[in-house]
Amino acid sequence: MDNLTEAQLLELFEGKSNFDDLVDYYILQYPQCIDSKLFFEENESNYITIQGIYYYFGIIVKKNISKAIELYQKAIDLNNSNAMNSLAYYYIDNNSTEQDAIELYQRAINLDNTMAMNNLAFYYINNNIEQNINYAIELFERAVELNNSIAMNNLGTYYANGNNVKQNISKAVELFKKATELNNSFAMTNLAICYKNRYGVDQDIDYAIELYERAINLNNSGAMYHLALHYESSEQDIDDAIKLYERAINLNNSNAMNKLALCYKNGTNVKQDDLKAIELFERAIELDNTTAMTNLAYYYKNGVNVKQDI
Repeated sequence: MDNLTEAQLLELFEGKSNFDDLVDYYILQYPQCIDSKLFFEENESNYITIQGIYYYFGIIVKKNISKAIELYQKAIDLNNSNAMNSLAYYYIDNNSTEQDAIELYQRAINLDNTMAMNNLAFYYINNNIEQNINYAIELFERAVELNNSIAMNNLGTYYANGNNVKQNISKAVELFKKATELNNSFAMTNLAICYKNRYGVDQDIDYAIELYERAINLNNSGAMYHLALHYESSEQDIDDAIKLYERAINLNNSNAMNKLALCYKNGTNVKQDDLKAIELFERAIELDNTTAMTNLAYYYKNGVNVKQDI
C-alpha cells in the first residue's frame, strides 16, 4: 500500500478490491482506530465510508473534505453507522453544530456502533459536560461490554487518574490488560507504565519494555517516547533513545519534540544546538504542548537566538 500512487489507489476503490487492505492501511495511519477493523465488513455502504475516510484524512489521495462528506452522507442514506460516526467526528473536529454531531453519534449508538459510544462519551467528558458525565461512563461501559478496546483504554485511563470516576488503579490495570489482549497499542503503553512504576502491579521492567516494544511495532508514538525516556534515564542505549525520540517526532508526538529540544538546549546526549531546540519547541507548541511553551519562554526571556521579549 505504501508505494501506491493516487491513481492506483483510486483504481482499487473503483474496482472494489482489496477492501481489507484499505481498512488495514487506514488503521496503520491512525492506530488509535484499531477497533475499526471489527466493524467494517465488505459491503457497499462500508466501502463508501472507507473511501470517504481516505479523502477526509488525505491518505494517499489528495485531501478533499467536501468529497469525504458527500461519501459519508451517501453511506448514511444507506443507514451505515460507521458513516454516521465519521460525519459526527467531522462536526466535532471542525467546531460545527454540536447538536448535529450528537444526533449522528446517537443514531450510530442505537445501531450498536461502539466507536460512536466511545467518541460521544469522550466528547462529554473532555468538554466537562456535567449533566452527561454519568451517561458518558455508561457509554464507555457499554462499549467495553461489546469488546471495544479503545473504550477499555479510555475508561482505564479515567480510573487510573480518578477522572469523573472514583480512582481505582486495579480496575484500570484490568481494563488495560483486557485491551492489550485485543492488541490495542495505547493500552499496551499504559500497562507498561503501570509495570514500570509499580501502579497496581508488582514492578517488572522487562515486561514493561516488552510492552513498549509491542506498541512500537504497532507504530505507537507514545510508546516510543516512554521507552526513550527509560533508556535515557537508565543511561543505557542513549543512541537508541535519541532515535526513538526522532521516530516519535516524525509521528507528531509533541512530548518527544519537547524532550529532544531540551536535549539540544542542554547538550544532553547530543551536540548543543539552540536553533534546533527552538525549532522543536515551536513545533510542540503548535500541537498545544504547554511544557514546551514554558521552555521556549527561556529563550525569549534571555534573548538567546531570538529577540528578547520579557
